[in-house]
Amino acid sequence: MFVAISVCFVAFLLSSWFVVYRFDKPELFMEVTASLAALVTLLIVLFTSIGAVDAYRAVQRATVDRTTFELIQRYVHDEDVIELVDKFRSVRISEIGDNLGDYDDNKVITFDKLHGEYIEAVSTHQIGDKATKDTPYEIVMRLLNSYEAVAIGIRNGAISESMLFQWWKPTYVLDFIDLMVFVKQYRMRKGQQEFAETAEDYAFQWANDDEQRLLAERSELADRLEARSVRSQMLYRQSTSWRQRRRIAANG
Repeated sequence: MFVAISVCFVAFLLSSWFVVYRFDKPELFMEVTASLAALVTLLIVLFTSIGAVDAYRAVQRATVDRTTFELIQRYVHDEDVIELVDKFRSVRISEIGDNLGDYDDNKVITFDKLHGEYIEAVSTHQIGDKATKDTPYEIVMRLLNSYEAVAIGIRNGAISESMLFQWWKPTYVLDFIDLMVFVKQYRMRKGQQEFAETAEDYAFQWANDDEQRLLAERSELADRLEARSVRSQMLYRQSTSWRQRRRIAANG
């Protein structure tokens, strides 16, 4: 860059000298030289600023790549993360089965079932062949919260989406297909529409056509299950009210 500016400066200087010499106006030479010096100074400042911005972006990209690589290493080697993932796999097997291609509407991870087990748990809970203090509800919530944290990091530029996509995409999308019903039901039951929202956005972005169809079907299934639950509650309340009226009439 500096060489290019220097060459331009010399070329312009020589051409200006030729013009002055040709038309015999030495005072014009000084004016042109002064103007050229100002122009070159401006160009140097401009290109230096561009170089500084490029250097900053390069450092930022290197930092983001390093952070992403450390995150991947943590998912590969950190014992706590590995244990969480293993526990979720056990929850999936117990609720859905061990066939990743099995998407039966009768085999889903639902909020009602996991939350019910969470409420009933006292001190330990059986996950696969191991006893643990973590209930399936707590395991799923921890996993989803970690996915949401990573997705927020990607959206805000702190984590490299391209690197993580290459390493994590299949697992991430399949996990979210399994958890979509739970996520939708959690939002409806807790009134927290933003729950795992960013993580869901990336699941749809990363999914291929077939996976997007499965995500959409799971979302629709959650709506149907919720509507069925609301109808059941209404029928229960009507039935209870009717029995109470019968009891009052009999006593009267």
